[in-house]
Amino acid sequence: MIFRKKRPVILRLAAILVSALLMMSRVGASSVGNKEEVGKTLFLDYELVGEGDIVKINLKKSGDWEICGLLLTLVYDGEAFDFSQCDVGEGLDLNLAWQDSPIGVTLLLDGTQNSSSLDLVSLFFQRKEGSSGFFFFTVLQGVKGYVWAENGELLPLDIEVAEAKCEVRVIDEKKTEFFFGNCELFLKESTGGTGEFVISAQARGFDGVALGFKLFIVNVLNKTTQAYTISSLVFIEKGTELFFFEKELPLSPEGRFCLVVTPISYTARGYELGEKIVFYIRDGEIYK
Repeated sequence: MIFRKKRPVILRLAAILVSALLMMSRVGASSVGNKEEVGKTLFLDYELVGEGDIVKINLKKSGDWEICGLLLTLVYDGEAFDFSQCDVGEGLDLNLAWQDSPIGVTLLLDGTQNSSSLDLVSLFFQRKEGSSGFFFFTVLQGVKGYVWAENGELLPLDIEVAEAKCEVRVIDEKKTEFFFGNCELFLKESTGGTGEFVISAQARGFDGVALGFKLFIVNVLNKTTQAYTISSLVFIEKGTELFFFEKELPLSPEGRFCLVVTPISYTARGYELGEKIVFYIRDGEIYK
């Protein structure tokens, strides 16, 4: 088994952890003491990094019990994620090496003295395009752990991994797609002989809270400009592929205007803009 080295170490064997630790110098080994035996458990938590395309898995200890060596394998869904890197926990005075294989990521921690740090290792996984849903990251049974005793003897640790399973939910976000060619402007006549302009558009792939338009209006006659953002809360049934929406404009049917329309969609992550479309209005006539 070939491990990738995180940093130079005093002695590294590519076999099992037992051999690696037994051959290391015991000079300077710290004291374990005759502490009361406590349950020793590993557990996982996770963070979504950036836009959620990177999953950070944190391997931790359940308490301040000491270790000087640890060998384990973390399994993950290789069809949904690519393993990127792993870093030793802050304050953990142990050397780290790893190997990624079809089974999972095998981690090797070892050192010439004990460490009681709670944070062990952070592993980073890149989500593959199109991967969405619930995924599990799990530490396999058969974890090997060791600690130096006061007399320099290397002792095995009985470590539980019952809690070392992490369920991660990631979503493959779909950007809103506007049918730009169907974004239209028309004059809506009223019974009183006056009218109002209405802008309409279609959108697909929408998964947010509101749709609308950003407007930039130039009065050609007096050279004044105005800017508006008009939007409306919308509720779309799941599975609806197309959605049609329209909004009224703050324009009079009379006059000459140049109108720049930008469709906009609001989501929990921010907003997205569609393609700008320019209209020219002259006394109720619309040119595109």
